[in-house]
Amino acid sequence: MSDYLITILLGVLIATIPLILAILFKLIIDSLNIKGKITDYLNTKHKTISLKFKQLAYDEEKSFLRLKYILFVVHWGKQKPKNNKDLLHMQILFKGGTTKTAKLPVHNSLGTTFKCFVDYKDRNKLNKLKDFLARNGFTPAYKDGDKSKKRLWFHHPGFAYNFTDYPNNYIHPRT
Repeated sequence: MSDYLITILLGVLIATIPLILAILFKLIIDSLNIKGKITDYLNTKHKTISLKFKQLAYDEEKSFLRLKYILFVVHWGKQKPKNNKDLLHMQILFKGGTTKTAKLPVHNSLGTTFKCFVDYKDRNKLNKLKDFLARNGFTPAYKDGDKSKKRLWFHHPGFAYNFTDYPNNYIHPRT
């Protein structure tokens, strides 16, 4: 009788091993938040966004090329903000000289909402910077409301506009 009981218990134990392993595997994946990252990676392609500056009217404007130009991801895919605190706030630095490029993550089915900005140094040159951007095809949108930041937001002419609380650019996934 005891051999029979031991055989049944071993059979039950062996049969439940896959279930136990599956539960452990799920707990590990959930605790490391790997599942979301894998899904995000599979649902993302990267699009190169370029800023081309051809109109350099003055030598002074060449200094504008040395400023920090940033691609700001407002939301990606389903990540729709309920308020400004929920925004993704991913910042990607543009690199290069007269042609600056950055890689924007684009959700394969839902696209990405983004905007561009430049951090400037001298408040006295703000109007010249706006003119420089406008002559090169970029629409200066607004200056950051935070007085401690010297930041000028602008629209990229190569992408659609998406109006939420503020005007943003939008890239469709099939672009």
